[in-house]
Amino acid sequence: MGFLEISALAAAVFNTALAVLVVRTDLKSLLHRAYIGWALSLGFWNVACCFLYDPTTFQAALFWGKVLQLGVIFMPICLLHVCLILTNTPRNRAIPVFYVFHAALALTLFGDKFVATVRLTPYGYWTVGGPLFYVFLASYFVTTVWLMLAVNRKRRAASAALRPGLTALLAGVICLWVCGSNDLLPILGTDNYPFTNIHFFPVGNLAANFYAVVVAYSVLQHELLDVHLTLSKAAARLVRLSFVFVIALVLLLVAWMAAPKAFTAFSFVIALVVVVVSTTLASVLFPRLFGSGADMIERRILGDRFEYQDRIRAYIAAVQESGDAGQLLKGLDELLIKVLRVSGYQLVMLEDTSHKFTVLQQYPENATPYVPMIGTDSPLLSFFRASGAEQLALNLPSSNRLTPEQETAARACLAEAKAEFCFPFMVSTEPFGLLFLKERAEGKRYTATDIHLMAMLARNVSLSLNQIRLKNQILQAQESELLGRMSRGMAHDMNNLVTPIQTLMQLIAEGIPIESLRDELLPLATRSLETLREYIREALFFSENARADFKLGRLDMVLAESVAIVAPRCEQKGIKLIFQAPAEALVEMDKSLIKRTVTNILSNAIDATSSGAEIRAELLTLEKTEPEREWFRIRIVDQGEGIHPDNLQRIFTPYFTTKNRGDEQRGFGLGLSICRKVVQIHGGSLKITSQPKQGTTVFIDLPDHQIRSREPSLESVS
Repeated sequence: MGFLEISALAAAVFNTALAVLVVRTDLKSLLHRAYIGWALSLGFWNVACCFLYDPTTFQAALFWGKVLQLGVIFMPICLLHVCLILTNTPRNRAIPVFYVFHAALALTLFGDKFVATVRLTPYGYWTVGGPLFYVFLASYFVTTVWLMLAVNRKRRAASAALRPGLTALLAGVICLWVCGSNDLLPILGTDNYPFTNIHFFPVGNLAANFYAVVVAYSVLQHELLDVHLTLSKAAARLVRLSFVFVIALVLLLVAWMAAPKAFTAFSFVIALVVVVVSTTLASVLFPRLFGSGADMIERRILGDRFEYQDRIRAYIAAVQESGDAGQLLKGLDELLIKVLRVSGYQLVMLEDTSHKFTVLQQYPENATPYVPMIGTDSPLLSFFRASGAEQLALNLPSSNRLTPEQETAARACLAEAKAEFCFPFMVSTEPFGLLFLKERAEGKRYTATDIHLMAMLARNVSLSLNQIRLKNQILQAQESELLGRMSRGMAHDMNNLVTPIQTLMQLIAEGIPIESLRDELLPLATRSLETLREYIREALFFSENARADFKLGRLDMVLAESVAIVAPRCEQKGIKLIFQAPAEALVEMDKSLIKRTVTNILSNAIDATSSGAEIRAELLTLEKTEPEREWFRIRIVDQGEGIHPDNLQRIFTPYFTTKNRGDEQRGFGLGLSICRKVVQIHGGSLKITSQPKQGTTVFIDLPDHQIRSREPSLESVS
């Protein structure tokens, strides 16, 4: 067995091992099933290379040449499928067509149209392509360019956490493409590189080894596939030794390439075994040899996926950026149960409204809750207030400078809770939460590192929860201010609208003839009553959780109907109304809500525009930024008074208005709030730009169809 056979066999073994890991994780995943197809095609290619590199009979070479091409035929489409799923590219109808096309090409391997024959080269037998092989080359080029563009586009738009994994994947794909194209030269009938006398050298299998390392790195470090690993100490050591083995293999292969006469297959294998065995023995006999110094490079390669202390550190780092208390506590629950493996815990928090401690969450869920007594009489809370300690242990000695009676009383509370440790959540010197931990599962003991990490975790969770509490208090204060402003506005409007009706009723009660009231006061009371009903209807729409009745319709016709509704007002004021729209714009929408929104904005434009000016209502098709959706923009431009910068920041605030309240123009301050809510229901956006004395422009962007939300998947904090 020579250099080429070893590199091909190693690539087959490495990629098969990764495929087995993926299968054992979750075979129901569409991503994993696509990856298995890719791994099988890669395996066919590498195994067949092992037999073709070693000279054999013509018939055997022809058989293995067709096996090799069977893997090659499916490699591009399987890899494209994997990359499209990884990059969350919407399902494309071309993928099944490509699969059928490549399956049809595979059937031609029974004849001589794809593989015409095989020929002997200095590196073993090589296939000779038939006419259908050149058809495959065109498909190979299209699928490869497609997948590289998809991965690169996703990589550029990805978050900082995901980008390195996609970058590594793109590097592996490019390496495979370049090196695989290199190995096509003999199939195309040339043994030299183009325009040179340099004889080609097969490097495709080396690229397959490199690709295996790239995928392993991406899976371990970035969880690129749906593979989430939490390895034990022994498993972590095995993975590290595997990386040592791969590094040794690559270096020996490079040395063999540099000095081919200095190696035989036997000496190569012996050298590799010596490196692996010596490294393994050294890691067992001299563990500090592998544990001393900084581990920045190892963490860069392997990430925090192994020992549970690393998972706790990763969670602590994530806590500092969390702004969602629900997700933060859900991650804490999973960390304690699945990573630290506690047999039970209770999280007790102080409620802001009742000012009492209650059990927020616990494990097991059916456990009897323990709630400490609040106030100065609570020994446990008094202990943390007085000592400032970061933890209290039931059975460990303490260095707190308190009287033995205080600590004994606090430990009695801990014993009553049947917990081994208690960690406080503090604001300054006042605890607002307590985390009780019971013993670890499987009889494991808490180490000093565990206690230190949990204290650090409680400290960081305290800071995050306190920030979230303060943020919620600010929001509540803002909501109270808004409710107060709404109440004042509603009281003022209602008083203005009810006054004519009350006056009419009083005059009728005093016996004044209705005929004398019919011409002036009765129409005013009737108009006030209609305005009041409209006011109530708008307030109800804004306060309710409105749902749209989505149906496919023509947005251009809706805009035209809205323009027709306000056209008489424009003629009365002497305003020129210009309407422009494409021939047809099909949009999934609630027609009545969109018409109401456009009409409201056009009415505002008419109110702000003087006689002789113009208003433009246009429908535009935006440049395509999503592969699965078109976007349209309604643009309404007026030459009116404009909006002052101070007011522009408040125009979407409910009940804010610059118009006279309760007049015929219904200046209640709900119009734009309702418009924005309607647009948001449709998955679009509403933006307003304006300059005083220069007019106002309103942009309403709407997608052509709605994306139905899927149930989010739960991921562990790591």
